[in-house]
Amino acid sequence: MRNVILTFGLASLFQTSICSAETVHWNDLKKTAKPSNEGVHARLNASYVYLSFNGSSTCIPKTSLLNLPESLSSRITDKPQFKVIPWNKFLNANFAWIRSYPVKWEQVTGKQALTDEALKGFSESPSLMIATYTKSPVSVLPPKDAHKVATNTQ
Repeated sequence: MRNVILTFGLASLFQTSICSAETVHWNDLKKTAKPSNEGVHARLNASYVYLSFNGSSTCIPKTSLLNLPESLSSRITDKPQFKVIPWNKFLNANFAWIRSYPVKWEQVTGKQALTDEALKGFSESPSLMIATYTKSPVSVLPPKDAHKVATNTQ
């Protein structure tokens, strides 16, 4: 069997090299432990919810929900109830009860708070309000420094 000499480099995971300190056999690479996916699904499920209605479902981040009227709470589930479709198709099919609210990157990262007028408008709306960035649902972090953000928005 032919020996293959490998080194770890920044440009790629494996680079062929003549000046390597160690010789590695392909069979040894096959035997190395693969990363475990244990707990990944649980962490993802903890961060996302499904909107389900009228025969279709879509997945969105929990913290993208800006307003959830009591009358629409039954449409939020932990698991898909129907066939999962992309967000944009789900939004187009359910535009009567869902509104997307475009947010700035500063609001996504928590450097800038949502305006008081917007928050008041969400609470008065009968629609489900979803924060979006470039037309896709996105988590909105709470402001990092509430006092500093409050003084910047006034």
